Amino acid sequence: MLLLALPAEFLGWCLFGLGAIVLGGLGLLGRWTRWLLLGLGPVLALASAGLALADGPAWGWLATLGLALLAALLGLSRSGLAEGVGRRFFSLVRVPLVQGAVLLAAGLCVCGWQVVRLSEDPTDLAINPILELEQQVDLTPAAGVGAVTDEGSPVPIFAARTLGEVLTAEREMELLRNMHLESQVIQQAAPSLDCNCHGWVFAGGRHWVRGAAVEGILHDNRYKKVSTPRPGDVAVYRDTKGEVKHTGLVKVAGDGMVLIESKWGQRARYLHSPEQGPYQNYPCTFYHTDRGSHLLRGLGTDNAGTAPAAPVSVGRVPRGT
Repeated sequence: MLLLALPAEFLGWCLFGLGAIVLGGLGLLGRWTRWLLLGLGPVLALASAGLALADGPAWGWLATLGLALLAALLGLSRSGLAEGVGRRFFSLVRVPLVQGAVLLAAGLCVCGWQVVRLSEDPTDLAINPILELEQQVDLTPAAGVGAVTDEGSPVPIFAARTLGEVLTAEREMELLRNMHLESQVIQQAAPSLDCNCHGWVFAGGRHWVRGAAVEGILHDNRYKKVSTPRPGDVAVYRDTKGEVKHTGLVKVAGDGMVLIESKWGQRARYLHSPEQGPYQNYPCTFYHTDRGSHLLRGLGTDNAGTAPAAPVSVGRVPRGT
């Protein structure tokens, strides 16, 4: 279970590397045969297809597929066909014009890929390495829980279970160090799977709410966008596509200072300025409502926004930020 908390890309490369080690060990022991390698390729390819059809993790079936291709290439390299193809290939790549064309095409592809990523959402380039530190969770519909907006529109409510180890104080400090925030924010509550940021704001801190539901909540519960936030207003972070990525509550407002309290996914809850946190590269918009509570109908009493009995401070928010 600990491995599943690691980034998917890391797990995929590790699985591929371990498979290569096994194949290399068999080669050093003289156990390779052409038919063994050619037979191993389809077996691994079928295993990869099985993982994909079973909705297995992408890093698992992609790494297995890579090993299948590697085994197939090794098997073909031991056949007479490979010798003829290899001779023609190397005679071709020795031509300067071919080498130049390949490098030019590769460079254009790499630069074009980065331009596409930047045009889709430039904030993702900075935020993804930080968000990858979060462990994965499995969301399931919360049993016996029904939530609706003031207009009666249902809002899906979820419960979460961890797919990895429970987050610890040491992991929280690692996150803060990676963002250079260890002396800039105040931790208000320990990490938990009780809720995410949207669930803390709109579901009393007891459930998970997906970001896709937030726009409907703001509309149906008659939130109004404000330029000057007041304590209790909602802070909403959106990406360049307009999709809601994060929400929090304004706790301090006045004299040019605004402080937001928000829960960072399944991690801890922090008090921070609008420009601090994993979502600091996303624009922040403030909303006010006169309904007296942010809690969705059907969820009972509101726990969000109540001060913890003994907040654990891991730093401070300097004045003037």
